[in-house]
Amino acid sequence: MTQASHRAPFVTFILLSFARPRNLQRIVDTLLKADSCRRVIVSNNQPKIDIRDFLKSADDRVEIIQQDVAWGPVNRYHIARNCPGDFFVSIDDDVFLTPAQIDRLVGELVTDPSRPHGVWGQLLRVDPDKINLFSGVHRINREVDVLNCVYAFTKAQVRRCFELLDLLRLKDLREIGPGDDIFISMSGDQAPFCHDVGPIDLCPSHDQEHVARFCSDNFDARRLRLWRRLQTAASVKPDASVLSKMLLGMVEGSANDEASATFRRHLINLNSIVDTTSGSTGKTFQAEGNLFYHHETTYSLDALPDKTRLHKQSNFIHALRGAATLMEIGFNAGHAALLALTMFPRLIYLGVDNCRHTYTTPCAKYLGDAFGHRFRLMKGNSRDILPLLASQNPDPKPDLIHIDGGHDWETFRQDMIDALRLSDDYTHILIDDTVLPEIQTVFGDFLRSGQIRIPPPPQSWAGTEQALVAPQPYGLSP
Repeated sequence: MTQASHRAPFVTFILLSFARPRNLQRIVDTLLKADSCRRVIVSNNQPKIDIRDFLKSADDRVEIIQQDVAWGPVNRYHIARNCPGDFFVSIDDDVFLTPAQIDRLVGELVTDPSRPHGVWGQLLRVDPDKINLFSGVHRINREVDVLNCVYAFTKAQVRRCFELLDLLRLKDLREIGPGDDIFISMSGDQAPFCHDVGPIDLCPSHDQEHVARFCSDNFDARRLRLWRRLQTAASVKPDASVLSKMLLGMVEGSANDEASATFRRHLINLNSIVDTTSGSTGKTFQAEGNLFYHHETTYSLDALPDKTRLHKQSNFIHALRGAATLMEIGFNAGHAALLALTMFPRLIYLGVDNCRHTYTTPCAKYLGDAFGHRFRLMKGNSRDILPLLASQNPDPKPDLIHIDGGHDWETFRQDMIDALRLSDDYTHILIDDTVLPEIQTVFGDFLRSGQIRIPPPPQSWAGTEQALVAPQPYGLSP
């Protein structure tokens, strides 16, 4: 008996059947010969076929699950989450490992459970203008960015996968798209490790266009987008509860940290710009309604954000949690931009505004000077700028689009259309002032048409004046 079996008293192997059901008999027979095998779960993800026509086994370690919906590869984590035990190995249906290779991989996992392990992977190189993806990394002992084909992982890493899923506010595992391996690869305390276990036997169809998923349209582009999105989400600090305390201390003036002091200084300066550009030199100001202040209401220049709008500020920052890029339609005087750029020091902000207020351009210049390359404002009507941006197919797509521009029916409808054109599966859209009849009407139309969905909101979500929505995910019906 190998060393692996002593170390791993209970290892569950998870096999998913897709386009190669005839391969399963060989894979299962091999797994049952491995010393580390204690249980084999075979999940048939093609409801139109009966996997029992292809797989015969009298071994009581084998369990067959006949799915009633066409799950994707992410189903392996759903199965693992509901299984007893701490160690799991999942092998794609086009990979044939030997019993010795399987036991070697299990031994590596048990020896170092801090990270996922595998035998095949990908490396990503981040350049200033793009991310390059290098596939086919195998027969080498080294860290990789993404594991492929074979995955050895722990229950703790499964839990982390679902935490990452929540950060991206995806309520259905199928919404992940072609990126289940990216989730598990980012679930460890360290980068995943690829092991040289010797020559690997692959099914001849592993790279055939009509069978292999990685040959589908936009496969690499969608994976790279998910990888970047998860890179940001995985590094999110602080957690949601700490973020709420930070916001409260900042907007109530009770915190004495450097970030809060900087925020208050910038806030007073923005308010002063609003005041002076309106022709006044007093100690009060008025502005168009925004995240901090009520519409055309008089406030002192050093006024902290209105407490009656705290719920909107909270919704805004929790919608931003895990985002690297924010596009805001309706910059106004920059109060929301200031909050976002202060609370999230790595965030990149792009605003769009017609600059009809005299204070908008000078406020934008002030924030540009304060935050440098992280801040940019495009001047003009959103109905002109957004289609132009969409035609340029920006990469990466915005993580969050905040729509707080024109509130008439026609303008808001067009902003929604353009926001969806600028979105992908992992973009969220925050809609402001949803209590207004015009906004409600358009919002309802988009929901009923299936163009958008309502993802699980942050736990702290409050009020009905904002809505967090997302595009209908690629490949899923409304």
